[in-house]
Amino acid sequence: MNKDKKQIINKRRRLQPRIYDSSYVYCRCHLKALKDFISLLYQDIKNPAVLDIGCGDKPLLSLFHEVQYIGIDMDAQSLADFIIDCNKDNFPLKDCSIDAVLLSNSLEHIYNTNHLIDEISRVLKPGGLIFFSVPMNYPVHAHPDDYFRFTPYYFKRRFQDFDIIQLNVSNSVFSTPLLLVSQLFDTFFAQYVCAVPVLILNLSSIFIDWITKIISASVNLEILTRFWSAGPLEINGIIRKKTGF
Repeated sequence: MNKDKKQIINKRRRLQPRIYDSSYVYCRCHLKALKDFISLLYQDIKNPAVLDIGCGDKPLLSLFHEVQYIGIDMDAQSLADFIIDCNKDNFPLKDCSIDAVLLSNSLEHIYNTNHLIDEISRVLKPGGLIFFSVPMNYPVHAHPDDYFRFTPYYFKRRFQDFDIIQLNVSNSVFSTPLLLVSQLFDTFFAQYVCAVPVLILNLSSIFIDWITKIISASVNLEILTRFWSAGPLEINGIIRKKTGF
């Protein structure tokens, strides 16, 4: 598969996930949180300045309207407006000049996360929003630049001076093994071969999560609820920079 066709398929999977895609479950959760983020952003601002870190070919741009969209990436082949090393370079942007930041599946590829987050805090306006998504139990990818896996507690600690508006898990610990098998099918077989097995695995995962969530809620045990969300493929959320910060 050539690079252009692969980019088109990956963009479609991110923005229009289908039930037979191996990425369906976590992309569905990702997309819902992202739409909540965009809706929240446009409540107060008509033409926001949005910074997409690790923008690639800017697949998320199509979700916005009337936007000043700025892309940063380390890959010279990307469509970024600025090519910089996010591990050490400062963003070529003024302090408090950005209304919102997209950190979509990119933080795990930065080994100096503290520098990146400090730069985000510097350029983000008071009251500005951050959308983030990171893997927790997802296979290593983009070799060799894949350095970390995160838990919800990382974001609670690292962004303790911010307001966490949403903190979501893509699926339960019970469905993660099925979804990892789905990823294996997608890795080693063509989509027309693995579509049916992946469809079955996805439907099974959704059913398992639905049943176990009902049980967790009815039993009302905090430890069971915490265990339910202990091992998802992905974590995502929305964070707001406090005014006066």
